[in-house]
Amino acid sequence: MTLSRRWFLKGTTMVPMVAALPLTSGCAEDDAPPAVFVHGVASGDPLHDRVILWTRVTPRPGPSAPVAVRWEVSTGLDFAALAASGSVIATSARDYTVKVDAEGLRPGVTYYYRFVVGDLRSPVGRARTAQEGALDRLRLA
Repeated sequence: MTLSRRWFLKGTTMVPMVAALPLTSGCAEDDAPPAVFVHGVASGDPLHDRVILWTRVTPRPGPSAPVAVRWEVSTGLDFAALAASGSVIATSARDYTVKVDAEGLRPGVTYYYRFVVGDLRSPVGRARTAQEGALDRLRLA
């Protein structure tokens, strides 16, 4: 059997959508989460005291209501002590994307971040703030 490129691309793009189904199916309408995290998280534009964090929430079907999204930044994966946190409202006007300028961070530190809607948590991302002063080397990915 020969697999075509088109067949492969169709199959791999369906995986995130299928993975999100258990989060919304089988729930009573009132018990369903207001949104799910299908698109993951991202970070970028690090400065010595801040970094940009991004995600997109996918609201449940129906009328497009705003979604309250909490963001958390920590130096540990357990998020026991938060270095920064806050809340933002995701709306249909911005296609439910969330872009946060997480401020008040220390230079040259690796941080972990996540977004929370109700009891639902996004995947955890990792970001590093820039060093202060001159750099001996710089790595970008």
